Amino acid sequence: MKKRLSGSLAADLTFELITHRFTKRAKNNILALYPNSRLLLDEGVRSFKFGQFGYGKYIYGKEVRQDIKDFMAGELLRHFPTAEIEYFV
Repeated sequence: MKKRLSGSLAADLTFELITHRFTKRAKNNILALYPNSRLLLDEGVRSFKFGQFGYGKYIYGKEVRQDIKDFMAGELLRHFPTAEIEYFV
């Protein structure tokens, strides 16, 4: 990917990192459309968090989120050393 970007574009990149999260409704929709999905939708291994609009969602636990953030930040630094991470959720 990096090889395809011109010098000025590659030097001025920002990233927004968003981990997978789901609501009960989204889980039901996913499973209705993709009953054999391998997507991890087990509420028992997720943390529950209320969103900004008042509904709850299931997110990865704190340790898993930190592992994801560390891995992604390392990969981005390796491939795009001047890029910034705008936010991680």
